Amino acid sequence: MKPPSHDDTRERPLTNPIEIENRVTELLVHANQRQLWLMFLDDEQVQLPLLIPVDSLPGELTEDDARAFALAIGDTARNLDAASVLIVLEELHDGQLTDRDRAWARLLHAACDAQGTVVRGILLCHMRGVRWMPQDDYRW
Repeated sequence: MKPPSHDDTRERPLTNPIEIENRVTELLVHANQRQLWLMFLDDEQVQLPLLIPVDSLPGELTEDDARAFALAIGDTARNLDAASVLIVLEELHDGQLTDRDRAWARLLHAACDAQGTVVRGILLCHMRGVRWMPQDDYRW
C-alpha cells in the first residue's frame, strides 16, 4: 500500500482518534525497529508534510531526557507553525502496553505540556499494527 501524499491528506483532517490511528497505520503499517515518530498538525487538524523519525532511544526515559525531547518537539512545532503534535512510539512487541510504553507516554506528554506544546495524541506502533493510547492508559 502506498502512503498518502500531502496533497491527499490536506482534504482529510484528523478530527478523532480513529482517523489518527488510520493515518498512522497508512504511514507506518507496523513496527520495524524501536524508535519514535513525530507528526505535526495545523490548527485545522490537517497533517503537515513532515514526519520525523527519532532512533537511538534510551531504554528508559528519564525526566531530563523527556524535557530535552519536549524542547526539540516544541521548537519544531513552532518552526512549522503547528498547532499540535502526534507522538508515535514504535516498539517491537505484540501491542500490549508495557510499563516502558506507559512511562514514555506519561513523561513525554507531561514534558510537552510543561513546554506549552499541545500533544494531540500518543500512539503505539507495534509488530501487528498501530493503536491509539488513551491518556487513561498512561496518566496515573
